[in-house]
Amino acid sequence: MSTSKLTNRGELTASLVGIAVVIAIPGAGALWTRGILADIPGQVARGWGMDGHVDAFIDPGVIWGLGLGLSLGIPLLLVLLGLLLRFGRILTPVAGGVAALLTIIFGGVLSLQRGMTEEQIQASAPSPLPLAFLAMLVAILVGAGWHCGPCSPCDPRSRCPQS
Repeated sequence: MSTSKLTNRGELTASLVGIAVVIAIPGAGALWTRGILADIPGQVARGWGMDGHVDAFIDPGVIWGLGLGLSLGIPLLLVLLGLLLRFGRILTPVAGGVAALLTIIFGGVLSLQRGMTEEQIQASAPSPLPLAFLAMLVAILVGAGWHCGPCSPCDPRSRCPQS
């Protein structure tokens, strides 16, 4: 019986820490991108065709809001799902990785176009493909690093060697 209490406490603790991290990552990204919105033109590229040229534009404020909403909403839903299914120790690191991935992609798309004019963006906006690879790498490192972090001596399911 005490094992289940410790397990439940561990799931809850993992999820609460996850909520804090999942809010902090997009929050920091949103504050940073909000600070650079003044250096971004009125319309930014949001879609690239197969030939690499920009084929869709959007207001930077919309991308900022959409990025904040998705980079907060999806990871928080994962943490909540982890709490409900008692998989907090598994889904919480995934949520942190997803938060990092979405924050880097949305913030990066705006950052790549910082200081450019609308004409420069239409002519040759930087491709977000290298940014997407970087975001995937960071997301994997965040999720894996968090999941494989230090083990708890009171966790009966711990992968730590028992002394």
